[in-house]
Amino acid sequence: MKIQEGRVSIEEAVEIGTGGQEPLLADIFLPPKEESKRPAILFVHGGGFG
Repeated sequence: MKIQEGRVSIEEAVEIGTGGQEPLLADIFLPPKEESKRPAILFVHGGGFG
């Protein structure tokens, strides 16, 4: 899904923790700045092992 530019700000590869010695990274998509609270969605993908 393509995100319309300017509609959200994207912070890529934000370290949110560690798994052993490896950093756990997340891309964070933020709505325009507003004072009201909004719901959030956390999508976790298990990935694949190769």
